[in-house]
Amino acid sequence: MIKKIFVPLLLVLSVISISGCKKVKDKIVESLLMKLITDNAWVVSNFNEAGTDITADFSAYSFEFYDNGRVFAIKNGVQEFMGTWSPNESSKTITSNFPTATEPVKKFNGVWYITNTGLNPNFVEAKLTTEEGKVLRLKLNSK
Repeated sequence: MIKKIFVPLLLVLSVISISGCKKVKDKIVESLLMKLITDNAWVVSNFNEAGTDITADFSAYSFEFYDNGRVFAIKNGVQEFMGTWSPNESSKTITSNFPTATEPVKKFNGVWYITNTGLNPNFVEAKLTTEEGKVLRLKLNSK
């Protein structure tokens, strides 16, 4: 009698745990990625605007992302601009906006499609197409 109840119960619990694993796994990955992004300062290691390398324009900058949706552009150790950012895991994008930024930081404004990431070294590559049709390519490395 116990075997007849226990085996089906065990199967049901196994199915529930297996079907829930993907969601749990996705949440763990999302949490780890958020921690990676927010625990590091990031520097521009490559910025290409419509085929022109403008990486040097960002040499004095680092960027700090926070889990409350804020991002700071820091120039030579001093906070210069505050903006917002939001990731979208399903579309593999990050939207960023620095409303008061001037060049070159305002180039970060928009929806960036993540094209590549790495964990060791920590980097992210992304692409944005402007309203004018210019393609921007960006590579950030953790500091």
